[in-house]
Amino acid sequence: GKLALVCVHPHGIFSSGLQVLALSEEMADVSVIVAGFLKTLAPAFSALCSIGGVRLVGAGRSSVAGAMEEGGTCVVVPGGFHEATISSTQVDRVYLKSRKGFVKYALRHGYSLHPCFVFGENQTHSNLQGGWSVRLWLNGWSIPAIAPFGCWWMPMMPRRAPLKVVVGPAVEMPTIRSPTAEDIDKYHQAYVEAVCALHRRHAGAGPALEVW
Repeated sequence: GKLALVCVHPHGIFSSGLQVLALSEEMADVSVIVAGFLKTLAPAFSALCSIGGVRLVGAGRSSVAGAMEEGGTCVVVPGGFHEATISSTQVDRVYLKSRKGFVKYALRHGYSLHPCFVFGENQTHSNLQGGWSVRLWLNGWSIPAIAPFGCWWMPMMPRRAPLKVVVGPAVEMPTIRSPTAEDIDKYHQAYVEAVCALHRRHAGAGPALEVW
């Protein structure tokens, strides 16, 4: 079948939804693309992935290209640190306007994009709001800039919050080994529209999705 790149939103503080997905039967033999340091500095997450048969792949160019060349299903959280930083319990947010690398890789290797949204991810922790320019600048240097508060007795632990994981229709992509900026912009826009449509379909009467 068509190769699939599953794109999970929002990142949240600690990607609780992704950790739940890592334990599902559907994720067996899937490659999850993560920031390199997570493979060594987040042993609990690494252990969960191992239990579920999930392989962690560093987000470096050669690692991502290698995983995609093998032809298996891949999972990524495109918003990364930036999406974690802007997390709010009051509104759903995704950080996508300047995130286009995953689209380029999908085009190069013939992957379709599957938007996945985890409702309730932003309820696991409160997060200090404001100071965005400085905090997002820190993210650009791979420095997390979250200020979370979860359980009252251990703020870094998540609160109990129901998580609802939904996956939308695929954004079908051609294979373009050397995509132009116009190619990337075209399919990036289609993907952003697909994420917004998925959110509208399942969010009910809540606030509209904010795209940063």
